[in-house]
Amino acid sequence: MKKLISVLLSCGLIFAFAGCSQQGNTEAGNTPTEPPATMESTEEPTEPDSTEEPSEGTENQEETAGSNILIAYFSWSGNTEQVAQEIQSQTGGDLFEIVPAEPYPDDFDETADRWHGERDSDARPAISGQIEDMSNYDIIFLGYPIWSSDLPTVNRTFLEQYDFAGKTIIPFCTHGGSSFGNSTNRIAELAPEAEVLDGYETYGTDVADCADEVAKWISDLGL
Repeated sequence: MKKLISVLLSCGLIFAFAGCSQQGNTEAGNTPTEPPATMESTEEPTEPDSTEEPSEGTENQEETAGSNILIAYFSWSGNTEQVAQEIQSQTGGDLFEIVPAEPYPDDFDETADRWHGERDSDARPAISGQIEDMSNYDIIFLGYPIWSSDLPTVNRTFLEQYDFAGKTIIPFCTHGGSSFGNSTNRIAELAPEAEVLDGYETYGTDVADCADEVAKWISDLGL
């Protein structure tokens, strides 16, 4: 009888241990695993940056060619204006017409009389309009007709109106046979701190066909 009781007690203990072991395993298997705090990521998802600045040099790709070039000219008959427009088309510079505040007469003889009086008195006729900021320009093409082998007085007004120190002046003119005459010396006189380069001259009757000559001249300047 004692043996039977011992056997039953032993079996009960075995079943009790087995049940505890099974419950412990089940609880361990249901516990969620969490990463250590040091592995927790706070990084936001990476998205394309729509405000990205252009790379260096990109913003300058659309700058206007010739933005530092000015083509300033006085034209009485329209011949010098045609040359100025050709220079502008080949350089992309800014055009500025030197317009006398008191226009010259359309009649040749009347204009000649007025010019002779201005020349003899070394006059400086006023100009209508002005360059807003000459510091924007490093290269100035200066155009004019040759009058009595010299620079018209209205161009002299222009040269005395602005500071050309450190700038490059490139003359161009139309004429009836005297080429530049004394005009380039006059420019050097009135703008002594500027560099005066070789200019372009043509007969007034030839301006309609000046494109090729102007192109070669500008190319030779090496601007």
